[in-house]
Amino acid sequence: MAGNPHFASVVLQLHCNGDFEDSSSAKRTVTGHHTVGFVQSGALFGKSLSLNGSNQYASVSHAPSLSLNGQNRYTIDVAIRTSQSGRVQTILTKRSSANEYALVINTDGHVQFVAWGSGGQLLISVASTTTVSLNAWHRIRIGLNQGACYLFLDGVKEDETLFTGAIEGTETDLFIGRDPTRVDRHFAGLLDELRLTEGVCITTDDYSLDSAPFPDIGVITLRGNATTSAGMAVDLVRIFEWPAGKMVAAEQPSITGDWGSAQPPGVYGITYIATDCQPVTHGPYTVEQP
Repeated sequence: MAGNPHFASVVLQLHCNGDFEDSSSAKRTVTGHHTVGFVQSGALFGKSLSLNGSNQYASVSHAPSLSLNGQNRYTIDVAIRTSQSGRVQTILTKRSSANEYALVINTDGHVQFVAWGSGGQLLISVASTTTVSLNAWHRIRIGLNQGACYLFLDGVKEDETLFTGAIEGTETDLFIGRDPTRVDRHFAGLLDELRLTEGVCITTDDYSLDSAPFPDIGVITLRGNATTSAGMAVDLVRIFEWPAGKMVAAEQPSITGDWGSAQPPGVYGITYIATDCQPVTHGPYTVEQP
């Protein structure tokens, strides 16, 4: 399994595969309300959270790392499969008597992200140009990057805007599938792979969608120095899974022979290759999550 180089910055990660387990290091408690369920039919991976659009939702207690207030960089990822159209549906929000932000499907069927500043003034509003399809999965990503906000739908950047000032902070819970200020905005359908990453804007350009659930592990940079007996850097360093032999990376060292390769925890072998020299293999090396 590939690791997430930003896993240490993940502050909430829900796979919704039959429960609300938070696989981030925060291990937050997520509460389902009104007998929410998890279904296999139509799920993204394994099982997905099912919400009825009338009263079901989930919530997470407030924590500063779940708030966008004071955040220069932040990434929100979530996958949705809605079964209704023609009304506002709340995917994720942090608002009650005071507004912070909301991620919704608007009445036109576009994904929209809004955030408010001091005094309740609208600070950010971005929306997809693509209309979400009923009963089809869509991946959403919101990225904040030092005064810029990006909205991605299915890996494509569909809107962006610049803003000045801080997003208003609230100490309300994080709500999934519900807007506590509007009882008519519950989300109807399936929801999966919710991930919040603090301090990182993962991308500012189009990206490839994951074909598997978000990884629950980070990566560690393997480092070394490889030179020949003549003191020259080797041509190539190959890293492979031990003992299967499957190559996972090939790195070209610097002129002094220094090399590095970011890999998830596992057991690896390393082969050094140089012109006019026999390949040299070392290992196994066990790499553990710190």
